[in-house]
Amino acid sequence: MSDYFDLAEIALRIIEKSMSKSKKRLSFSKSEKARIKKIQKNRCKACGKKSNVLDIDHIDGNSSNNSLDNAQALCPNCHAKKTRTIKQKKLKLSQAVRYLKGLLKE
Repeated sequence: MSDYFDLAEIALRIIEKSMSKSKKRLSFSKSEKARIKKIQKNRCKACGKKSNVLDIDHIDGNSSNNSLDNAQALCPNCHAKKTRTIKQKKLKLSQAVRYLKGLLKE
């Protein structure tokens, strides 16, 4: 049984480490932004609405990965929805980690 607790502690450390990594945030250049918008014909990738105001989003959430394969143009509304969803998932994960840590200490 102690082997399972050891594995759980290792897993928790890995999860915590991946959550706390602060990577250098990179912005897309003006030419990259223009290219992405042109490829998508000035349409939001999520809702398809045409707009002159589009945010360029890192698809995988890794703001240090500026490859064009990791970029999409989103309207501000869809970008905000995506960001809120990611933050909620991170919050739930951190709450689960705290709960599991409590169980391991017992």
